[in-house]
Amino acid sequence: MKSLTALLLLACLGLAGTAACAAEDRKPLPPERAAAVREALQAWFECVECNQGELDQVIRYRGDAEDALIHTLQQGPSRAKRAEIEARLGAQFDANVAANNWKPEEKGQYVETYRSKAELAYRLRAIKALARIGTDGARRALAEAAHDSSPQVSAAAKKALGSLPPP
Repeated sequence: MKSLTALLLLACLGLAGTAACAAEDRKPLPPERAAAVREALQAWFECVECNQGELDQVIRYRGDAEDALIHTLQQGPSRAKRAEIEARLGAQFDANVAANNWKPEEKGQYVETYRSKAELAYRLRAIKALARIGTDGARRALAEAAHDSSPQVSAAAKKALGSLPPP
């Protein structure tokens, strides 16, 4: 049952890795709810202006979204999402080579630079959502992230922890 739970959560959320799905005390989400959680997370992680209530939608699913948020904070987007980001960036580069006088050999650096920025954005958004969720698990993840090797992640986690009311 444990492996079935992990497989179902992984398949339905599509954003989390196996580490985030390992919670033994959680039952599999009904497919409709899992799809709604996945859509809310995707909207939050990928919004540009984020002024359409994307964060509120994630908070609405609190516990059901928490594992995916913690995984994203700790490890960034899933491998599948990273590949999607890289493909999108590669296509953007290719579409703009002539207009911007870019050299084709610069594509790798372009993709790496903007992929890293996208990964950081995902992690920072995970921090913001976890701070709003405020559960014990969210607090532990934020406390761990306060010592992250990324200065931006560490600073954001410390700020988020400072904004939380006492447990």
